Amino acid sequence: MVIHKRLDQRRPKFIIGHSLGAAAAQFLSLLWPVPAIGFAAPRLHAGGREVENDRLCLCLWRKDDPVGSFPGDSFRHVGKSIRLDKNRSTGLLNHSLRHYKASMTNAHNRSVVPEAWPAA
Repeated sequence: MVIHKRLDQRRPKFIIGHSLGAAAAQFLSLLWPVPAIGFAAPRLHAGGREVENDRLCLCLWRKDDPVGSFPGDSFRHVGKSIRLDKNRSTGLLNHSLRHYKASMTNAHNRSVVPEAWPAA
């Protein structure tokens, strides 16, 4: 809400975030009807129903990154959620953006992530 209030009417055209920034991207995408992409976002929405502007957000999270599963199964990501295959696990430190960048070299991941967002 601090970001929303601070920017007031100067809303961005697109939002991208990682981790806590990805959680903020999901939230702001709902408040302003603008597209957003979040990497390694925690689950933000309690409940299974779609909310207004839900279709504008894309969440990408790795199977070996625990943050994408927080806070639990009673929550979900906002918008389209794609769980990426890992290239190789490096232990518990798979949350960094460089691991997400490396995941995009995986042929399977390239095939499931849209080439443009929001998707037509």
